[in-house]
Amino acid sequence: MTGNKITVIYITVISLTRGDDLTAERKISLDLVWGAEAIGELIGRSSRITFHMLERGELPAKKVGGRWVVERSKLIAFFMDPAA
Repeated sequence: MTGNKITVIYITVISLTRGDDLTAERKISLDLVWGAEAIGELIGRSSRITFHMLERGELPAKKVGGRWVVERSKLIAFFMDPAA
């Protein structure tokens, strides 16, 4: 797939619990890949095959606002699992 871009969005989630202040915040970074085409490019499959896999629940992704999204680390872990 030449000329295509992989869309990656970094989100920082700040979780504050009782007694925490901003100096004690805990941050979690998510590396999200949006869209069947970008996910397919990441796993080396066409967008059509990837969309089919997503619709059948074969990939650890979910639909948000009508678009498929997956956390890059979860997708990599999914393929690293010996049972995959």
